[in-house]
Order: sequence, then structure tokens, then C-alpha cells
Amino acid sequence: MSLARSTWMEALRDNSAFCLREALGAIEHQAPSEVTGHAYFDAAWRYRRMAVCELLLEGRQDRFAGFLYKSALLQQHLQHLASTRQGIQVAHLSCSLSEVPVNALVVGCLEHAEATARGMLDRHVPDVEYEDDFLLFRIMGALLLKARGAQDADLPRLLKRWSTVLQNEEGPYLDVCRALSSQDEPGFSQAFESLVEDRVRQCERVRRERGAGSRG
Repeated sequence: MSLARSTWMEALRDNSAFCLREALGAIEHQAPSEVTGHAYFDAAWRYRRMAVCELLLEGRQDRFAGFLYKSALLQQHLQHLASTRQGIQVAHLSCSLSEVPVNALVVGCLEHAEATARGMLDRHVPDVEYEDDFLLFRIMGALLLKARGAQDADLPRLLKRWSTVLQNEEGPYLDVCRALSSQDEPGFSQAFESLVEDRVRQCERVRRERGAGSRG
């Protein structure tokens, strides 16, 4: 990692740690942001950033897993609060912004992953997320629940809706989810390779655009 990139990452880690302390303080003192759920959402997001920074800067897999685990616990707790009291804003439960149940899955906490998957919203939040982004995470949750023994009645409907939202254009994420849903191993391998290639192209495009902007 270059010195400039390392310094930038360290600044991101310091900023995330500061914002995390602010969010945890708001939760402890039951500030207005705790009542709306924003403090929990923000703390979970900061823990996720801290996890990535620790992994990239220090190679600390233990701290990476620990921070992600705390993020998953906060997300699960926020879902519980939303089901038991008034005032939690639906935007803070957005599937694509919170990215549940990814954090729990990455660290292998299947019980927490399943719990957050069951607590996911069944609709996207307009003005907060795009429906196709919502469907990606909603289908990921449905696939997880299917793997854990739940009925997959929602999967065909969700996959069909995703295709409609994309205006029948095939997308790499949709292809991967279709293959997983049908347990098509060759189809999954092909779709996953296409997805990786698509992501590489996107990252290269972003790198070029940022490089051109910095020279200007």
C-alpha cells in the first residue's frame, strides 16, 4: 500500500472511530438519534468501516471479524426495536443501505445472519434506495433462509420483479442469484465469472475517472 493511500486510510479509520464514539454516546444517553434509530444505523456503519480499515491497514483478521460482529449485533437489535416500539424511521432499516445480513455472514455468524434476514423489510424505501438495490439484498436474505430450511416461496416472485425492474435486461447479480436459486452449479460459475469481470471494469472506470479529475 502506498504512503498516500495508507495515510488516507488512517484518516478514514480515525474519522470512523470518532463518529462511532458519537453514535454510541447518543445511544447511551438516548438522544433523539437513538429514538429514530439513526444512532444504531450509524454505529453499525462505522463498525463496518473500522473493520475494513483494520484489515487493510494492519491485516488484523481478529479485529476485522470483531467489528463486523458488533455491526451485525447492532443491526439485529435495531430490527428488534423497530418491531417493539414506535419512532424508528424506516429509512434506517433499508435493506441496501444496511446491507443485512452481509456482516453476520462474512464472520460466519449464521444465527445472526438468519435473524437479520427474517427481519428485513419486504419493500424498498423510496427516496432512500433504488428498487434493484433493495432486491439484491432482499434476495440474498431469501437465499440464506432457503439454505437454512425455510420455504422459498418469495424467491420466484422477487427474481421476476428484479427482471421487470431491470426492464428485462440481464444483469450479472441477477444471473448469479438465479443460478443459486435453481442450484445450477455450471450456471453459477459462468455467472460469477461475468460478475467479477463486470466489477473489474467498474473499478477500472472509477480509477480512470478519479485520476483524470485529480490531474485537472
